[in-house]
Parts: sequence; structure tokens; C-alpha cells
Amino acid sequence: MQTRGSRNCADRRSFASLLLGGVWLAVIGLGCSPAPEPGSEETPGASASESRVTVASFPLYEALQAAVGQELDLFYPQVPAGQAIDRPTVQQVQSSRLIVVDGTHHVGWVDTVSLPETRKRVSTFDIMDRLIMVENLGSHSHGPGGEHSHKGIVAQTWLDPALLKLQLQSTLQACVKAELLDAEAMQRGVERWWSQVAGLERDLQALAQAGPRSVIADRAGTEYLLQRIGWQVEIQELDKLAAADLATLERELQRRLQQNPELVIVLTQGASSRLHQLLSKLQIPTLQVDLIDGPEGGGYAKRMQDNLENLKKIGTANQ
Repeated sequence: MQTRGSRNCADRRSFASLLLGGVWLAVIGLGCSPAPEPGSEETPGASASESRVTVASFPLYEALQAAVGQELDLFYPQVPAGQAIDRPTVQQVQSSRLIVVDGTHHVGWVDTVSLPETRKRVSTFDIMDRLIMVENLGSHSHGPGGEHSHKGIVAQTWLDPALLKLQLQSTLQACVKAELLDAEAMQRGVERWWSQVAGLERDLQALAQAGPRSVIADRAGTEYLLQRIGWQVEIQELDKLAAADLATLERELQRRLQQNPELVIVLTQGASSRLHQLLSKLQIPTLQVDLIDGPEGGGYAKRMQDNLENLKKIGTANQ
């Protein structure tokens, strides 16, 4: 089974440089909103709203609502996975004063809509050196090439509240520079939101003291959360492996468990009956992690608390 391994400083610098090149045009206008140059991606007939701020990420949108929801006109385009964004929503997005994306290509509609570069902001710009790239974001098939996987940036930075706080600050600073908000309101907003999630940060610090674990996760997404508490993650698409050759997967998991009795399985989606039966048979500690990719399932703070409660059951089991 392949592991992602640790990233060294050189890798991070190289990755940050590549990402910086990709997002530079999106953030170079942080301090102002100049008129678009001829040929830019402005939509004909769509003038920027006086105050609307479109936010592509649900957890960041909810954080902004809690922080300054009374002072900004916030818009979150809720587009179901696998569906195209409709034209009225596209027009709302394109006419927004600011459009906040996270630069990870996580939200599908962002790559299908022409966005005005002068009003687009990348919330992860200040944390590029802390973003995680993996070799396998998940396999899929399209075109004649058959099933394959892609490397890419893990999007779920919000599973570490400290990183979400930095993205909130960066977004609010952009709002201040766009004269949608004053600096005092920004600071009050950050403090207001942080007071609501401070308990999550305390729980994460306590979990980090419980000791490291090795994790096999069924897909990318949990890295920011688990590495924050010292758990090293590798990605294996367990359901597909179980469907292809259950006996081989069983032997491999038995070998891994003998090598490392602290092994944990992390699932981000429901396991097939074959995989569920196998994990029950092997008695490997298994926990569910909610990636909080969208609003389905409730608010950010409650779902993060549920994640941490699940981690506590595993992380303190041998104490």
C-alpha cells in the first residue's frame, strides 16, 4: 500500500511557488477594485453589486455570517454536487463586489464560470505554505483513459479551526480594502467568531497530547484535522479495494495491524457491507469524520464537535 509520506521544506517551497503563480492574478488586486481591462472576464450587462460578497466555501461563508453577517451582504451559491450552476446564480456571482474562492478547485462550479479577476480573492493566499498536496485525491474515469487518479491540494482546511481563522481574517481584510467594512468591525467579527469555536481549539490541543496514531483514510480530506493532532494519514480507497479483492485487502490490513497495533481506519463516507464486515472481523478501531463540505448535516461548530468526540473515543481508548 502506498503512503503519501512527510513533506519536506523544499517540497513546501516548491508547492507554494507553483500555487503562488496560479493565484497571483486573483489576489494582486486585494487593496483595490480597478476597472477591468479590455478583454477581461467581466460579463456583459453585469455590473458589480455595491456590497455583495460571494463565498464559495460553506465553512468560510458560515464563519463570515457569524462574524459580520449583519454588516455584509453574503452569498453562498449552493450547487448540488454533479449539477451545473444555473444562469441566475451565475449572474449573482459575477456581479458580486468580491468573489472569494479557496484556490483548491474543490467547488466544481468555480471552474465552470468565468469570474472577473479584478474582484476575485483567494482565501488561502496567506496559508499557502500550510496547504497539503496528495498524490491521490480520489480515482474516477472520464474519456478514453479509463479510471485514474489526480494529485491535488486537499481542500478541507476548515477542519483545523486555526487555519479557518486565518482565512476568515484574510477575507475580512479584503472587505476592508474594498471599503465594505471598517477595521474595527473586522476585528470585532474575528473575535466574535473565535469565541464560538474556541472550545474546538482546546479539544484539538488535548487530543494532540494523547499520542500519535497511524491512519488509513478512505479518501483525501482529513489531513488538516488528523495531522493537527499528530496522526499520520495515508489514503486508500478501501471500498474499491474491498470490491476488487477482499481477501487481499484482509491480508494487507492484518499485516499492517500486526506491525502497528495503533492503526486506525478513518471513513469519510458510508462503508459498503463487504468493507464493514471486514473491519468488524479484524476489530480495527474505525471512526467516521465529517468533511463538512457543504451545509447538509448542520452547522460547522456542531459537526466539528462531533468529529472531535469521535476522535476522543479512539485517541483516549488506551489511556
